[in-house]
Amino acid sequence: MKSTAVLSHRNLIRYVFAALWILTSCKTPVLAPNARKNTSQLREFRSLKPGHVEAIQGFELNAIERLGGDPVEYRATDEYYQWQQDYPVPHLNVVFPSLTAEQFKALKGVYGFGLSRVKYKAGEAYTLADFLMPFMQATLNHEFEPEVQEDYTRIASNCWGTGYEIVRTSIGNAGTGDLSGSAILFYADTAEMQTVLQDNARSQRLGRGRSIEEIYDQALQSTTPIDFGDIFLVLSQAGELEHVLTYVDRDVWFEKVGYAGGSPYRLTTTKDFYHKIQDGRVVEWRRFPRGGLPDPAGLFKTMRYLAAAPGGATRILDEPVAGPLTRREVKFTFDAMGRASLEASAYQPVSENKQ
Repeated sequence: MKSTAVLSHRNLIRYVFAALWILTSCKTPVLAPNARKNTSQLREFRSLKPGHVEAIQGFELNAIERLGGDPVEYRATDEYYQWQQDYPVPHLNVVFPSLTAEQFKALKGVYGFGLSRVKYKAGEAYTLADFLMPFMQATLNHEFEPEVQEDYTRIASNCWGTGYEIVRTSIGNAGTGDLSGSAILFYADTAEMQTVLQDNARSQRLGRGRSIEEIYDQALQSTTPIDFGDIFLVLSQAGELEHVLTYVDRDVWFEKVGYAGGSPYRLTTTKDFYHKIQDGRVVEWRRFPRGGLPDPAGLFKTMRYLAAAPGGATRILDEPVAGPLTRREVKFTFDAMGRASLEASAYQPVSENKQ
């Protein structure tokens, strides 16, 4: 009886999340801050704290099978966070309570392109986030508040900007050419971004279908497995870019949910975003070379500024505004164990941050 109640609770949350996803679309203007607010009180980044936690039964990390050797012990939970609306949304967390040095090294190779700077310590508990690249580690379970200046949302962070930066910063670990220690926040025009992400000269299209399961079947029939860092584009029935996800493991994804202030960076499972690939939508599986995208300022020459409307709502301007792409670079810091976090200025009031 207890498990039935939990199941109903989880399903109710997913149905509500599905119904309201359109409000947190990567391009739909919702709940952006009022331009007339005192921006000195707005922090760009806010770290979220989970409410209740539920164990996930039967959870498996597919890539663990590649490791061989002694079995790797891990457990997964849904941690429920309050964001955007007044209902909790699950974020995935995976804990490894005990790892050998060999297992730790192998996991760093499987996840995060080997870019994680986290160090091994016998007896230390690790999470899946510890093996991800610094950009993912630092932003995970954070909200980014779009920056409003002079009645325009000048800087925002959304799903495709996040996917773009994962590709761009996926090179180097030390020395010349290391791009993993910072990321650029920007909001690019939808059509321009779609052109870049679907450019076959920049990436290889490995699959296309009506569901994630269809892509999995295509991968099984090919000689190319889906791997960490592969980018999945969600396209509308009309073929327009709607959402971008980054593959971590089978049914495990990293995403930025929309661009509004209440839309976090999170790890999620297929079951918690599956509604985005219904109603005629198409999913496209692409692989970029590591570091295969340049500084976005060199590609995007158009901004769809978000104009503040009466009452604090926003709308995307009907006509894009030509000119330099507004952007902000955020650097990461690393603690004694090598875990990445946002620099202190990322949490400062907007008015204290430099352009």
